[in-house]
Parts: sequence; structure tokens; C-alpha cells
Amino acid sequence: MTKYKAIIFDYDGTLKLANQKRITNSIRSILTQLKEQGFIIFLATGRPHNHCDYLLDEGLVDCIISANGALIANHSTIIDSYNYSTTNIKKIEDFCKDKQIPCTFYTDELLYNGVQNSNLELGLKESMSLKINQLERYNHSVETQVHLICLFCLTEKDIELNNRFSTLKVSRWHPTIVSLLEKDITKMTGILKALSYYNLTISDCIAIGDGSNDIEMINESGLGIAVGFNNQKLISVADLVIPEVDETLLEICAQKRTSSSS
Repeated sequence: MTKYKAIIFDYDGTLKLANQKRITNSIRSILTQLKEQGFIIFLATGRPHNHCDYLLDEGLVDCIISANGALIANHSTIIDSYNYSTTNIKKIEDFCKDKQIPCTFYTDELLYNGVQNSNLELGLKESMSLKINQLERYNHSVETQVHLICLFCLTEKDIELNNRFSTLKVSRWHPTIVSLLEKDITKMTGILKALSYYNLTISDCIAIGDGSNDIEMINESGLGIAVGFNNQKLISVADLVIPEVDETLLEICAQKRTSSSS
């Protein structure tokens, strides 16, 4: 009889709501109790690592998969890190400057190219509950590793991006946000690398999320739990649906920890 060994949480909309700067004390208590039950806790997020690393510092999670799978780290080790070539960083930066497209660079923190418009405002608000004035400018003259680059533009720009950057993958994950990738990196590829490091498989895990970029982990995990009732595609692949992360989740996980994964 298989027992679940780990839980993978999404961050925004799952552990942290839009009007919150950090997780609440009630969520802290839930994470603490899940760890006491013996679960390894993973956080998988599209945010940069430094937005969530307080969870590692507080011992509430064991590993963070950030930047939509491009950076994987625990409290002491960078498990896996994808870094853009300086050539492609410069090409993307120059293109965005010429076309006046806002662009974010995921380093150890979230930086941007200084271009502002409504696409950037909406994208930051809906994806991370951030405002433009919370971002610092990216300085290409300062040597730093870039793990993910996102452009803030509408879907009609995708054809031009595919033509201009034919060697890169154009990956749209929001109506106003598209990533340009040197290779196929997703939240799920990052999760699988993290699990391999801990000698786990996706079937060993309970996955919990609320968004479209959580569909793959919800579908592939041993037990997939959708949070909320707004995303019908996510709900269609989930094993369970809960309105929010609360004490009920403790009961579900405690039961699944000691029972079959069927």
C-alpha cells in the first residue's frame, strides 16, 4: 500500500491570497503540522526565489521551485539552476527597448527594464499582486545570473516573437505575459528535478494548487487537490476540490498519509 511522502504547494492563490504580503499565521500552523505528520513540503511558484525564501528560513518548507521551474533550492543547496546566455539576454533586452515592451528579469530578485505600460501593471497585479514601483531596474553591466525572462505584451505579439527569436521557445502563461526560453522549462520540469534530488516520484506526492500552471502537477501527482472553484480545467483533472487551504486539509493529508493512494 503506497503512502504519500510529500506535498507540493502552489504559492499565490493557494498559500497566499492576493491581499496578503506573506502567508498568514493559520497557514504557518498548517505547514508546521503537515511537517509534523512526516511530509516533505515543496513550494512550486512562478515568483523569484527571494519572494518566498522566508518559508525556508522559518523551516516551513523543505524546497522551493521558483521562476516557473528555472531555480530549485533548499536551505543550504542550489539543486538546479538554469541561466540564460549573455548573448540572448542582450538580444531580448535590445528588442524590448526598441519595441518599448516591459520585460522582467528573474535574478535572485525580480528586476525590470524600466518600460512601463498597462500590460506590465495588469500582469504583475494578476500573477504576483505586485505594483510596478516595487520593482528595481535591471542593470546589464552588473554581472548576475538570469534564470527567467518575461515580456509583458498581448498574444498578437507572439508571431513576431517567434520570428524574431526562432531559436528560443515562446511560452505564454498569462494574457499579458510570455516567457522566452532557451530550452523547455516549466513548473513541472522543475518539480521533477526537485523530486529526483529527494529520491521521490510524482506519484509519491499530493499536489495542491489553484491556477492553470498547476494543471500538470495536479494531473500527474498521486493525489491532486484543486483550490477554489474558478478554474474548470484544473478542477477537471483534480481528485479533490477544496474552497481554500484550511484545517480540513490536515485531515485529508493525515488520512492519505496512512492509507492507500487509490
